[in-house]
Amino acid sequence: MSGIGFEAAHQLAALQPSRLILACRSLPSGRDALKSILAQYPQTNADVWELYLDKFSSLKAFTERARKELGRVDILINNAG
Repeated sequence: MSGIGFEAAHQLAALQPSRLILACRSLPSGRDALKSILAQYPQTNADVWELYLDKFSSLKAFTERARKELGRVDILINNAG
Protein backbone atom coordinates (compact mmCIF):
# COMPACT_ATOMS: atom_id res chain seq x y z
CA MET A 1 0.00 0.00 0.00
CA SER A 2 1.18 3.47 -0.76
CA GLY A 3 -0.06 6.93 -1.57
CA ILE A 4 -0.87 10.16 0.18
CA GLY A 5 -4.24 9.00 1.52
CA PHE A 6 -2.76 5.82 2.94
CA GLU A 7 0.08 7.70 4.62
CA ALA A 8 -2.30 10.34 5.96
CA ALA A 9 -4.49 7.61 7.48
CA HIS A 10 -1.41 6.05 9.12
CA GLN A 11 -0.40 9.38 10.61
CA LEU A 12 -3.93 10.04 11.88
CA ALA A 13 -4.08 6.56 13.45
CA ALA A 14 -0.87 7.36 15.34
CA LEU A 15 -2.72 10.30 16.95
CA GLN A 16 -5.28 7.89 18.47
CA PRO A 17 -8.48 9.46 17.10
CA SER A 18 -11.79 8.48 18.63
CA ARG A 19 -12.76 7.13 15.20
CA LEU A 20 -11.08 6.97 11.80
CA ILE A 21 -13.09 6.48 8.62
CA LEU A 22 -11.34 5.43 5.41
CA ALA A 23 -13.58 6.56 2.55
CA CYS A 24 -12.63 4.44 -0.47
CA ARG A 25 -13.92 3.58 -3.91
CA SER A 26 -12.67 0.03 -3.54
CA LEU A 27 -13.75 -1.69 -0.34
CA PRO A 28 -11.24 -4.55 -0.76
CA SER A 29 -8.36 -2.06 -1.14
CA GLY A 30 -9.66 -0.06 1.79
CA ARG A 31 -9.82 -3.18 3.94
CA ASP A 32 -6.23 -4.03 2.99
CA ALA A 33 -5.16 -0.53 4.01
CA LEU A 34 -7.05 -0.86 7.28
CA LYS A 35 -5.33 -4.18 8.05
CA SER A 36 -1.97 -2.49 7.59
CA ILE A 37 -2.96 0.40 9.84
CA LEU A 38 -4.31 -1.92 12.54
CA ALA A 39 -1.12 -4.00 12.43
CA GLN A 40 0.80 -0.93 13.55
CA TYR A 41 -1.94 0.76 15.62
CA PRO A 42 -4.22 -2.02 16.91
CA GLN A 43 -6.05 0.32 19.30
CA THR A 44 -7.44 2.37 16.39
CA ASN A 45 -11.22 2.44 16.08
CA ALA A 46 -11.49 2.51 12.29
CA ASP A 47 -13.88 1.57 9.52
CA VAL A 48 -13.85 1.46 5.73
CA TRP A 49 -16.79 3.12 4.00
CA GLU A 50 -17.43 3.16 0.27
CA LEU A 51 -17.42 6.58 -1.39
CA TYR A 52 -17.45 7.57 -5.05
CA LEU A 53 -16.97 11.33 -5.29
CA ASP A 54 -18.28 11.36 -8.86
CA LYS A 55 -21.64 9.76 -7.96
CA PHE A 56 -24.20 11.90 -6.18
CA SER A 57 -25.99 8.82 -4.81
CA SER A 58 -22.76 7.66 -3.17
CA LEU A 59 -22.08 11.11 -1.70
CA LYS A 60 -25.62 11.28 -0.32
CA ALA A 61 -25.44 7.79 1.21
CA PHE A 62 -22.05 8.56 2.77
CA THR A 63 -23.18 11.85 4.30
CA GLU A 64 -26.39 10.31 5.64
CA ARG A 65 -24.40 7.51 7.26
CA ALA A 66 -21.91 10.00 8.70
CA ARG A 67 -24.73 12.10 10.13
CA LYS A 68 -26.27 9.04 11.82
CA GLU A 69 -23.10 7.38 13.08
CA LEU A 70 -20.57 10.12 13.74
CA GLY A 71 -22.31 13.12 15.20
CA ARG A 72 -19.54 15.39 13.93
CA VAL A 73 -16.50 15.39 11.68
CA ASP A 74 -13.39 17.11 13.03
CA ILE A 75 -11.02 16.54 10.11
CA LEU A 76 -11.58 15.74 6.44
CA ILE A 77 -8.71 14.97 4.10
CA ASN A 78 -9.94 14.94 0.51
CA ASN A 79 -7.39 13.07 -1.58
CA ALA A 80 -9.16 12.05 -4.76
CA GLY A 81 -7.22 11.26 -7.91
